[in-house]
Amino acid sequence: MSKTVSNFLSRKRHSPIQHFSLEKKHGLFVPSIDRKFKDVRTHSFKHQWFYRYRVHYPRLESINGSLSKFLTSSFENCPNHVFQKSRFRCSKCNTFLDLKLNHYTEHEIIDLAKQSRIQTSLKERHENLQKFFLENDRHTISVEVPLWAESNEFSDYTKCFGTCDAMTGHVDLLRYIPLGDRNFKVQIWDYKPGAYKEKYAMTQVFLYAFMLSLRTGISFRNIECGYFDEVDAFTFMPEQANAKTLEQLKKATGSM
Repeated sequence: MSKTVSNFLSRKRHSPIQHFSLEKKHGLFVPSIDRKFKDVRTHSFKHQWFYRYRVHYPRLESINGSLSKFLTSSFENCPNHVFQKSRFRCSKCNTFLDLKLNHYTEHEIIDLAKQSRIQTSLKERHENLQKFFLENDRHTISVEVPLWAESNEFSDYTKCFGTCDAMTGHVDLLRYIPLGDRNFKVQIWDYKPGAYKEKYAMTQVFLYAFMLSLRTGISFRNIECGYFDEVDAFTFMPEQANAKTLEQLKKATGSM
């Protein structure tokens, strides 16, 4: 049975995953150069723009194995050509999704964002915030996580998204919350200055959840999405997705 976007959105359990490999899928690529690093490994991807992908390796020891494997393998097995060619960037989707959104003015993520103002060693506010989270928040495991979904991975991809271009994006902050008895929650966060005024951030972060679930096999039930700044935080659960969500996603590429 071929995989469809509709069936994928409605599944309730983790799914098996064949981890992406440039060598297996595209033939032999020039091997990457191993570099020494302490707790945090960093790599700059040129994906139409530069994104500094960082992973806190010691924190991977106690997280879901499929997620850990994806994060570590992404240094060598990221399809950079897909990011460079695609025009389907999640951050450019001006499409509204009708999902329940929770608003907070007091939240752990807000407090950490405020504290991150002391980090000023880098040029950009985004990168300073990300560096602070990696160094000071025990739940943050990675930043600027590259994610993608290709049209050949779903039989109805072009019908659902109105394009055969690959979907691409980079997660600002990826957090992992252990809940006991092997249960866990993966949090996908996007930093949005002026978060309260955002209209379409939900769509962007939802598509991140879609791609992360695809790449790792982790169920939507174990994923929480959100966006935030130093004043407000908004969260939602991607498992709310239904047929109406799918209809709204059909407008995603047309809005770019």
